[in-house]
Amino acid sequence: MVALASLGAPRAHASGTAPAERVAPKPRTEVTSATQTSAATETTSVEVTDPARNSVQVAVPAVNVATDTTGQGQALVETAKRYVGHSYATIGNTLAEGFSCVGFTQWVYGLAGIQIPEYLQGQYSLGRVVGRSELRPGDLVFFQNTGWAGLSHVGLYAGNGQMIDAGTFETGVHWSNLSDPYWTSRWYGARRLVD
Repeated sequence: MVALASLGAPRAHASGTAPAERVAPKPRTEVTSATQTSAATETTSVEVTDPARNSVQVAVPAVNVATDTTGQGQALVETAKRYVGHSYATIGNTLAEGFSCVGFTQWVYGLAGIQIPEYLQGQYSLGRVVGRSELRPGDLVFFQNTGWAGLSHVGLYAGNGQMIDAGTFETGVHWSNLSDPYWTSRWYGARRLVD
């Protein structure tokens, strides 16, 4: 598994001011591919593209699940929990705007220093595929046919068959049970970005 480096923060609010708990945005840097090196080296080679569109290889420490007691995935869940009850927005990824489903996952990962795109296909293309029986806290879980045909929703797996997601105007950011027939019948897949 590849540990993603701190690659910038989500965009600031349209007013140009960042929420109080966030640092000023860094230039956007994207992970375009990642390849793990030998486990003996305990580093990971990550190809990144900087704002000038230059690709470079960067070595970052690899995180081994067996030895990672800090739990990057669980840390993402703890961050997401702080926003349960926050408002939903059709398009939004800040406290001031409210959150769409992809804006919420982008926000949570951004607070951890991991830049991910604010669109479903972009988020679904990251990390590695994991099956439903392999889910770990922090995994992104995707669903289809929720508001339109095809891939249409994402949430953050929180453990114990639950996810935290930005649902609707009525629910805002909330907990959802993945064993609910609504979600089981609309399962699309899951991706792991951190260990």
